[in-house]
Amino acid sequence: MTPLPSASTPARDTGAPEESVRLLALATSGDWCSVALHRHEAGVDESACLSERLGADQSERILAMVRETCGGAGVALGEIDAIAFDAGPGSFTGLRVGCSVAQGLGFALGRPVLPVDALAALGWQRLRATAQVAADVLVATDARMDELYVALYRLRLDAHARWGEALIEPRVVARADFVPALAACWPAAGPRPGEAAPLPAQVLPGGNAWRALGLLDEWSAQHRLAPAPLAPASEHAYVRADALAEIALRDWRAGRAIDAAAAAPRYVRDKVALDRDERRAAPAACAARGRVRRGPPVSALPTPPEAVPAVPRPALRVRAMGVDDLDAVVAIENAVYPFPWSRGNFADSLAAGYDAWVFEAADAGPPALLGYAVVMWIPDEVHLLNLSVAAARQRRGIGRAMLEWLMRDVRRRGARAMMLEVRPSNPVAIALYRSTGFEQIGVRRRYYPAPRGAREDAWVMSRKLDDE
Repeated sequence: MTPLPSASTPARDTGAPEESVRLLALATSGDWCSVALHRHEAGVDESACLSERLGADQSERILAMVRETCGGAGVALGEIDAIAFDAGPGSFTGLRVGCSVAQGLGFALGRPVLPVDALAALGWQRLRATAQVAADVLVATDARMDELYVALYRLRLDAHARWGEALIEPRVVARADFVPALAACWPAAGPRPGEAAPLPAQVLPGGNAWRALGLLDEWSAQHRLAPAPLAPASEHAYVRADALAEIALRDWRAGRAIDAAAAAPRYVRDKVALDRDERRAAPAACAARGRVRRGPPVSALPTPPEAVPAVPRPALRVRAMGVDDLDAVVAIENAVYPFPWSRGNFADSLAAGYDAWVFEAADAGPPALLGYAVVMWIPDEVHLLNLSVAAARQRRGIGRAMLEWLMRDVRRRGARAMMLEVRPSNPVAIALYRSTGFEQIGVRRRYYPAPRGAREDAWVMSRKLDDE
């Protein structure tokens, strides 16, 4: 655990009374979880901040960290005015955790939320670590899969001005294309019409990719702007919630708070899932995910000891789903769910290269389809989109065997976590997921269709896989 010191900064005296503001800030876009309580009272800004490197355990600790931070600052949750959260770009699961917690607190407390650009927060904390009052900060962070998140900001440390502006909006670029990709869009970051001042001859480098991926020498050698020396590693290893809160305070003053129901992470990739070509081109940990195999069975699942004695569970075989399986799959889907996937949903999943599997009885005789699953790969994580067992075969441990096989398979191929959505009205599924290690990390409001035109929330659940 790395507690961060409180900060106290006097605000500029304008001669007018200032409002008292208390903001809770959550930063979860990377391996670090950071929580801050920021107070602006009587012309003074104070932040109490706590950060821990939790990785996939953020959902387990973040609420406790909120209680510790607020309790240490002597502020009750009911006394905060808004919740700021790290909207990304960043880790898919981390962003979902932060957004869901911010939403949940917003709903519970009746408070608005403030989404903050994660790269802007990194740029802000880079600037405030210097003696400068203004600078252009080029932020580059490791997006994995041999890619970077990058953005360029013009920032100014002014307690009463907006935090700054994005000269190059956050985007994802290939690691190999870092310099040429930025060079291609750099003119757009020049002076606007009527502005004579060009960009400064030097930019501040911010974000973890400069040090971790050795970008500094490459940039200096090939680009017309030379970056300043790197900050200490601790200054750009992760988004600090106190920096996030300082940006959020300026957005609060500008009236940019939103209703908690409208909160959403910011994704800058064209799509979050990986297609088949991207999986082949990804680094070693992801390359093994490969193309979904078609054809004969690829593994068998023995009957586990917990099978119901009165109704012996058959051994299972698993193979990749193909177009020829869709009639049987859709028949099960329509029999099991009041709002089933369509044949087109399954066909689109196959065309997109999602992992799609069918599970059959491995006993002698013609294969009998018992269930199926569809999994979407995200960088280093997977999203379980559909897991279904034929109605006549339910409550025999088949769903558990299918889920355990899926977790072993994706963990072997580099996944660090699995996440899913489930209806709160489906206690059988919830019990299965909880018994296999899944925990609820959030709620997606009005996610599922329901009878008579209504909508039902979805529980978002997650299970880390990299600790086994």
